[in-house]
Amino acid sequence: MWPKIAPLLFALSISMNLAVAGTWLVTAAYARQDEPEIEGFMLDEIEITENQARRMGPTFREFRGSINELAEQADSAREDLLDLLDADELDHDAINETHRQIVDIQAKMQRTVIEHLIAQRDILSPGQQEHLFDALRQRAGRGRAGGMGTGQQRRRGRDGRNEPPNR
Repeated sequence: MWPKIAPLLFALSISMNLAVAGTWLVTAAYARQDEPEIEGFMLDEIEITENQARRMGPTFREFRGSINELAEQADSAREDLLDLLDADELDHDAINETHRQIVDIQAKMQRTVIEHLIAQRDILSPGQQEHLFDALRQRAGRGRAGGMGTGQQRRRGRDGRNEPPNR
């Protein structure tokens, strides 16, 4: 039975991580309702201008609304999956369907984030883009102590040999 449930638990873990990432992105994209400017710790780091903030405002509000809606859907589907896994009698078809729903929601969240980042690239200067993507890499675990390191480090290992880094 464990081999059948393990992939579902893994998917549940991934979906929870995505929910955390979505929440973080929503916080980063926080837009003040009473002013055209936007705030967020990411935006403070890349030092956007007032003009850029005005241009970003509508896309941030749209992004935040979409991510919030998807996060609610993901939360509901995760609760459903946990209920199904906790039931006295396992309904494998319902578990698989709920898992598929979670994967679909995750894909929509990822696509929404990607589309948002693409839209922001047109507004940011090359230097701001570099700062933004460096900050995103750091927050995703790359470049932090204990993180995966750079892509090259992951492929070759930290010591330059063709093996994964030691954990």
